[in-house]
Amino acid sequence: MPADFTIVEGDDTPVLADTLKLSDSKPAPLEGATLAFTMRGLGTQPLRLAGVPVITDVESGGVSFTFAPGDTIGRRGMYVASWDVTYASGQKQTFPTVGYLTIEIQPALGAAAAGGLVGLPEDLDRLSIPPSDRIHDAKLAEWIEALAPLVENHTGPIIPKVYDEWYGGGHTTISLRHKPSYGYGTKPVLTLMAASEYRGPIEYNLAIIANPTQGSIYSCQLNAELGEVVRRTAGGGVMPFWRDPEHGDQSVHIVYGAGQEGTPANVKMAAIETLKWWWDATQSMGRGAMTLADTGGARPMVALPYHVEAMLAPTHRYPALA
Repeated sequence: MPADFTIVEGDDTPVLADTLKLSDSKPAPLEGATLAFTMRGLGTQPLRLAGVPVITDVESGGVSFTFAPGDTIGRRGMYVASWDVTYASGQKQTFPTVGYLTIEIQPALGAAAAGGLVGLPEDLDRLSIPPSDRIHDAKLAEWIEALAPLVENHTGPIIPKVYDEWYGGGHTTISLRHKPSYGYGTKPVLTLMAASEYRGPIEYNLAIIANPTQGSIYSCQLNAELGEVVRRTAGGGVMPFWRDPEHGDQSVHIVYGAGQEGTPANVKMAAIETLKWWWDATQSMGRGAMTLADTGGARPMVALPYHVEAMLAPTHRYPALA
């Protein structure tokens, strides 16, 4: 069901306009009244909004709220809202008198695309939703974003990201936590951007070398295929990373980028099939209000269907940390 009002994340238009009606459908008596606007998500405190509600028509009960710049930034999702009227007599009343307004802040196109293994047009095509039907775009964009960590838990990073991590020293090799898969059909990207050791408060930057012959006292080398960083020293030898006796788990600081050049074909298909699986489970089947998920065992309760896990198998990465 579409929301009563929709705005895109980061926008401050359109203006939310409404007409306040009493339970007998007569206009609310707004002469001399003051107006407030409350908006909140489920289970959260009301949002702090900089926009100001305005009474636009005293006789017909017209009101409006213009979102201020920044009111919608970082707040994508569904919200409920109400108008809070204080009459000239001092009495208070909330509108609507039954239920709430529903407001949807849709993700901006750039924000939605940044977290997607597959594009929205490809998903719409698989679901046989015509491009002119835009009611489901925001929901499907959220599903696409939510799917990424579930898939990457099997495959390792697909969407390129920068990871800033701390490790304990004491060993010659550090195994990175977010390794891209080098399986069939992949084009992995793993770039070591910075590495340093902390000896107390003093940071010692490590030179990142391409091969052992370039080794120096403070240097390290990336083995991209294994997702490991080796501590090198002069002459190409190896030595343990420094382990701070006071903060052993925060001795080595590593920044790196990991992902794939593009979504592998099998992962893209797995993503599309999972979205189809989720979509089908919400569709009515002609049995009154029943959906496919209500048919008792027709859909096993799994996040990723079994055939999707088989599709991801060639790109599977061990261990499953993402």
